[in-house]
Amino acid sequence: MRELRRIIRKLITEIYELNPEDQKKFDSLPKSDQMSSSARRAIGLQSKDDIVSDRNVLKDYQKKLRMHPDGKAMIKEFTSGGISVCHTPFYEGFAVEMEYKDEAGSIVGEQRVLRDWIRKYGKNSKDTLSCVAFTRRIGDVPMGYGVNVEAFENAVGFYMKGYPVYVNKFDVMSQTLGALPTGLVKHQKNSGVAKRAGTNMVSRELYGLEWQWAGEVLLDNWEVVGIYVDVANEELDYSEYAVRDILYDAIKTGLPVYVFDGIDTSYGQVKDIDSFVSEHGGLY
Repeated sequence: MRELRRIIRKLITEIYELNPEDQKKFDSLPKSDQMSSSARRAIGLQSKDDIVSDRNVLKDYQKKLRMHPDGKAMIKEFTSGGISVCHTPFYEGFAVEMEYKDEAGSIVGEQRVLRDWIRKYGKNSKDTLSCVAFTRRIGDVPMGYGVNVEAFENAVGFYMKGYPVYVNKFDVMSQTLGALPTGLVKHQKNSGVAKRAGTNMVSRELYGLEWQWAGEVLLDNWEVVGIYVDVANEELDYSEYAVRDILYDAIKTGLPVYVFDGIDTSYGQVKDIDSFVSEHGGLY
């Protein structure tokens, strides 16, 4: 109940009114994006009515989650790191495709990308973060997959634990943190930057643990608990040095590092880079 009250208090602080600069940016959008509630949400140019409608979705979801027979068990798995909750800094969604956010950039080259992300955002935060999740232990391959699988397959990213504000089978087109107006970020500084879903996603909400794959999880009060590296990633393919460098960067974070070859093969936790590369060098 305390956590529910905290989330509701956070939702109350989310009402933001567009300033003249924001309104100018909104007016410059294509008409199709102005009319799309999902597009307005993704880039943080929502009206007060949009925000009220979206926050009611989260409030209703939280009430149902805590009334659901397996809801508390689901919350426990998310907050304890009992299932795989994954976030990659390199996922390029709607905001990048529509050029409202810069591309994430290559993961090869100067191999400090994981440590740099942690340095910028920390190993824990009260900002809400978008993740995918599947109901297997950290280090295991998923039993099934769906929307946004590219955030885990052929990817490099972080395992997370935290509070599940919203869990859906599909991508809910939540706010993209790197594309939000400066005024909105400042407005939500004390409570943490919000991410929400719209009413069109309610029918695909997930409760309990009788699901295999969640296409988007809005994770609050998150903490990084590990790193996953898929050596089948196209930027790492055929390059022993790229694999060695990204693993070195991962190991230097001090977090457990789990290695995969595609979505079907797990090599488990890797602690010695040279031994792994020597043993599996034929992959590249």
